[in-house]
Amino acid sequence: MSCSIREKTIFVDSGAFLALLDADDSNHAKAVKLLEKIEREGYPTITTNFVVAEAHALILSNLGANVAREWLTELSIPIWQVDKSEEDSAKEIIFKFKDKEYSLTDAISFVVMKKIGTKKAFAFDRHFKQFGYQFFE
Repeated sequence: MSCSIREKTIFVDSGAFLALLDADDSNHAKAVKLLEKIEREGYPTITTNFVVAEAHALILSNLGANVAREWLTELSIPIWQVDKSEEDSAKEIIFKFKDKEYSLTDAISFVVMKKIGTKKAFAFDRHFKQFGYQFFE
């Protein structure tokens, strides 16, 4: 039985973007290997506009404005534009799981992943596993 394109899609989180660029990041080597696997095996990828904003802020604070601008210029992944209903669903997650520290960006990622039918994230954030998703490995 073959997987649908949606099931094979890998959701890319902000931590993966930072780890790919920052050689000093503890996940850098793993991130590079995972990206090579994604490219070699032809996995489709996607992220959200919220993740792009979060990743830009991380890259800006860790690697500086020039690297952050260059990253924005070279970013070539499909970007899901989050709508109000998805944002509202994410807020519901935040208030439902009061024992967790999900950010709005995390919760939006969960909503979008469910909507597109993917279960795997190129991420290093434990919140994805807490919510029942798998790390792409």
